[in-house]
Amino acid sequence: MTKRISEQVSEQIESWITSKMYEPREKLPSTRELCDQFSVSRSSVRDALTSLKGKGLITIVQGEGIFVADTEPLASFQFNLSNEQTVHELFAVRKIVEAGIAFEAAQMRTEAQLKELDSLLADGWEADYAFHLALANCTGNLMLVQLLESISTSLKKALQDCHQVIANDPVLMNAIHDQHTELYACIQAGDATRSREAMHMHLTYVETLLKEAIQEGGRTNERQ
Repeated sequence: MTKRISEQVSEQIESWITSKMYEPREKLPSTRELCDQFSVSRSSVRDALTSLKGKGLITIVQGEGIFVADTEPLASFQFNLSNEQTVHELFAVRKIVEAGIAFEAAQMRTEAQLKELDSLLADGWEADYAFHLALANCTGNLMLVQLLESISTSLKKALQDCHQVIANDPVLMNAIHDQHTELYACIQAGDATRSREAMHMHLTYVETLLKEAIQEGGRTNERQ
């Protein structure tokens, strides 16, 4: 599978850091310079930087620029999502964190952020992942953003697995899309309580899909 442009950019910048081309606390090229250097869009560079920040490799200081972090990279939360217990534990965390994010996002989002969320109401795990991260950004709370980014590896895996399950089932695909649309409508309306409830219901639905897929896989193995 061809890597996304943002992933290619992220890997290249990470190689600069790990090879000591840029030292801790040293300033990296600006977003515009990175766009020019890699001949990519600003959104691709922004996604790459979000990934690097989630790994603890860089810090972004408003008005000053992008810097190599002066601490050890954060160890990503990585779990084997092949058993129901681990799926349950991941989604228990997601419900606590992301339901709260939805509550805050409904109160703090800007018109520009609403437009971004609207643009991410598309099929595919990449758009799904970007939608959830964009919600975190709507809160304006850097700690919440970094917390969600810190579990990005497991979050991506869960979304990939979910979309693999629903890929050939239009009913499931429509259900996920409708849930995101409902969540967006709640955020747009500024209804924090409904936003929190919509997120909780959405995550419960996805968790159930993944658990059922694991159970079905187990039954298939038993028949073989």
